[in-house]
Formats: sequence, structure tokens, C-alpha cells
Amino acid sequence: CKSQINAIYCKDCDIRLCAMDKGIEYCFQCNDYPCTKIINFNNDECSHHSIVLENLNVMKTESVEQWLNQQQKRWSCTSCGKNFTWYMDKCLNCEKELMNIIVELRNEK
Repeated sequence: CKSQINAIYCKDCDIRLCAMDKGIEYCFQCNDYPCTKIINFNNDECSHHSIVLENLNVMKTESVEQWLNQQQKRWSCTSCGKNFTWYMDKCLNCEKELMNIIVELRNEK
């Protein structure tokens, strides 16, 4: 979100612009956290948004560095170590079946 290279959907994102206007790096640094914007975003129809509050809470209670370490482990193939993306079912490198985030979220419910 904070990169200068953003998807078309992200350039005018209300949440991104709000953080920039407030001069904060992360929503959890805001006095209004969690606000309606971030809660609605977390609960919309896009499955990859459904983890936003959980991620922000880990960053807030632990640290951004701890969260980054967790993400590196979470998004690396346990067999070959190559990174994979949100909706991948199999590792492109070794073809090991991956824990797809949609399945993961379904199992948590």
C-alpha cells in the first residue's frame, strides 16, 4: 500500500490516503484505530482483505519486524523455501500443495 508502485485500485484508496494525511505509517498508530474504514475493508467481499485487522493487531502488540518475520515464514513453501502468493494452490517451484489462504480462513471459522 505504501509503495509508489500501486495497483489502479490502490492509488486512491481512502485508507491509504487517510494514513498519508495523518502522517502515520500504519493504521494501528492512529488514535481512531480501528475505525469504520478499516473494519469495513476487513469485512468486505474480498477474501484477501479479511486478514487486515489481525495483521495490524500483531504489528501493534508485537512489532512490525515480528509480523514481517511471520509473513516471510507464512508465504514461503515449507518444502523448497520459495515465496508464493495469496491464491496459489501449488508451489510453482516444487509443486508442493500449499495452504491456500481461502482454505486457511475457512478452517478458522
